[in-house]
Amino acid sequence: MSAFLALILSFFQVTAQADWKADWEKTLAADRKEGQIKVHGPPGTQYINAIETFKKVYPKVRMVDVPGGGSQHSNRMGAERRAGEVLADIYIGGSGTGGILAAKSFFEPIPPRLILPENTDPSLWFKKQHLYADPQKHAHQ
Repeated sequence: MSAFLALILSFFQVTAQADWKADWEKTLAADRKEGQIKVHGPPGTQYINAIETFKKVYPKVRMVDVPGGGSQHSNRMGAERRAGEVLADIYIGGSGTGGILAAKSFFEPIPPRLILPENTDPSLWFKKQHLYADPQKHAHQ
């Protein structure tokens, strides 16, 4: 699952630096081998557009959009966990449902999954920092 988040967060800008490039290539290879990335998120054109853009940039990695509201995703992901499955690779949602899911340890920290320099450097982000809503301030995927 860690490869998927890195891929999603990093696909907009790819620069050529040798120190991260090997990790990036391994991430892409792992995603292709897995076959698909399942994204649970809200319905809306901005999310659909982001997924369509991703598909154009990385046509060999299949994106599966699972649209729905927070309670729908929470219920679905909870049922999957109770069945011993983790089918969602990425969850996009608000801090309400995200906070509930984070409290149940549904997510993993994001920062260790970031690969590309434009993602690892907080000075390139809004307000020059990585902003996360979880209490630990390290975010979740």
